[in-house]
Amino acid sequence: LFEVLVYLLSSALGIHALLVMKVIVLLLAVTLTLLVAKRVGSIFFFPVSFIFLHMLRGRIDLRPEIFSFLFTIITFTILEKYEKSDTKFIYILPLISMVWVNSHIYFPLGIFLQLIFVFHFLILRFVQKQKGKETIKKLKTLTGITILSVLSSILNPNWFKGLLYPFTVFSNYGVTIAENQTITTLQATGFVNPDF
Repeated sequence: LFEVLVYLLSSALGIHALLVMKVIVLLLAVTLTLLVAKRVGSIFFFPVSFIFLHMLRGRIDLRPEIFSFLFTIITFTILEKYEKSDTKFIYILPLISMVWVNSHIYFPLGIFLQLIFVFHFLILRFVQKQKGKETIKKLKTLTGITILSVLSSILNPNWFKGLLYPFTVFSNYGVTIAENQTITTLQATGFVNPDF
């Protein structure tokens, strides 16, 4: 979908529209990250958001992963709000998963975030013994939403193979690229990048 969007946008509005789209997507991702960091107020979330923003700094080319940055923080924002209140935005997570699987290979991150929150509600229910209807309802709802997110991720041109592709991509990648190497391997080859 990313390539389709880029083609349609550049055809309709010109090449400069791509720069505007990129800036809007990145600014939205950064703004949401900072808003969530402020709202959460955890001493751990700020360093994590700093790492996220630092990674973003080195990846600002017009690439499909800019949508992964945006979808990651949107997913986290929705889940974090759902934990504290009964937001209806939780029901758009399967739709985000369907768009994400067709946009960029990082789509399992959204499902992983959902699983973290399911695990959180499991801990509340069975370890901390919160037997309230609210906790049980949220656990059941989020479990169902997560299952729907996985199922909606099958809706891609390669079906199950597309769903599993992020877990098999390294088995026959074809070329060695810097971002898939360890820092020690890159240092041994003399590769210099200030982000590392």
